Amino acid sequence: MASNENSFVGFGNDSEWKAFEEIHKVFIDKVPLIYKTFSKVFTRKFDASSPRVNKIIFQLGAMCVEDFKEILLLCANGYGIGGQKLLRGMYEKAVTAEYLSLHPDTAEDFWNYYYVHMRKTSNQAKKYFGETFLSDVETAEIEEEYNRVKERFEETACKKCGTKKPQMSWTKNSIEAMISKDSLLKELYYDCYFLPTLQFHTTVPSILNRLEPIEEPMGAYFSSNSQKEEVKTTLRNTHLLMLSVLILQNEHSNLGLTDELSERGFDFEETWANKKNTDNELEK
Repeated sequence: MASNENSFVGFGNDSEWKAFEEIHKVFIDKVPLIYKTFSKVFTRKFDASSPRVNKIIFQLGAMCVEDFKEILLLCANGYGIGGQKLLRGMYEKAVTAEYLSLHPDTAEDFWNYYYVHMRKTSNQAKKYFGETFLSDVETAEIEEEYNRVKERFEETACKKCGTKKPQMSWTKNSIEAMISKDSLLKELYYDCYFLPTLQFHTTVPSILNRLEPIEEPMGAYFSSNSQKEEVKTTLRNTHLLMLSVLILQNEHSNLGLTDELSERGFDFEETWANKKNTDNELEK
């Protein structure tokens, strides 16, 4: 409630909720089932001696669950494009987890890039605020660790003089290059990463996607209309991506949930099989 008695700020859209409930009845019925599977997959402990790669893969999966819930919140309020933007980050986590599972020897590079991030963060704080948020001891430790690992994360800035600079990520591989050729994630790349990247960044397509044509003299205007089509595609892609994440967790950690995940796969098929009816609802 706003302080002004004559105004009200609401954090949710009743009309969008009602439309979402009507259009996505089956999905809503299936959500409690996948939430129970979330609990089985991510309510577990790790021994201190467990390989770091296992802990990283687990945490990336747990973050994907959080992304799933955030995307669902946006979609239920009619923000399909907002959900699409979050889908990009969720996809990147899923790809990284799968890559680390297939290439566990790279987990130390993923972890040690932390020191590159922290050194950049400290330097940016000094640049804009005149001081870092780290103590002198922490700053010295970060600098020491950075110097220990920096050669693993350098790329050539100038071929002529051989100058090096820190690479932008923990791996020189692109997201696309990290995906194995037989992975479901390969099929999801266009919808879950490429297209969302156009919305995530400041691009002309991201502007044009929000414009609605009208008669002259203006020709178009920025639309605040409901994004039901974007909600549908984002929700479906998020649902499928989440299944991929759960399957990886099960296979990597031998959780014994293959039968249950098959049931979640059937839930997905049942949810999205009746596409024509869903499309008819969207046109109403």
